[in-house]
Amino acid sequence: MSWTKIGNELTSINRRSFGGRTETVGIDVDKGPYLLMAVLCQRADQDQYGSFNVINVLEQLVVGSDDPGAPEEFPGFRLESQLVVSLASGEFRGDAVISIVPTDPALKKLEAVSQEVRFSGEDHRVTIVSNVSLDVEHTGVYWFNVLLDDKSICWIPLRIGYHRGHQEPWLNLTPN
Repeated sequence: MSWTKIGNELTSINRRSFGGRTETVGIDVDKGPYLLMAVLCQRADQDQYGSFNVINVLEQLVVGSDDPGAPEEFPGFRLESQLVVSLASGEFRGDAVISIVPTDPALKKLEAVSQEVRFSGEDHRVTIVSNVSLDVEHTGVYWFNVLLDDKSICWIPLRIGYHRGHQEPWLNLTPN
């Protein structure tokens, strides 16, 4: 297995701007841990050999009805899904905390979840599966910030749309 380094330096001192805020992001690509996967999905199962199966990756959801009595405004709903984060240790050994901080389309932070994990070095993997139960009250992009020891390592977007009337499964949600 080999790792590809992007650019000459990508370390924990990198900064990213999001919603008018600047924060420390990234992990040390020379030592690890390395992000293998971070995805929002309908379900994730671990098989008898320890591998994870990610089922129905969620990137966008369109809520709606072709019923003439459907509400004009987005009615909201409860999202029940799972979020999977998988990391490889690399040279890193020790305990760390993985946190997931959801943010609604108005950039309001929602209730975070955290889990302590232990990295054993080399090609050891750490995978967490977090149940997501979220009251979706607005259309737009919900963001799930994944942090390792309070440093952002990635953002997972989920676009929510609302449509009344006939809807094709490939409906484009890109804002005009």
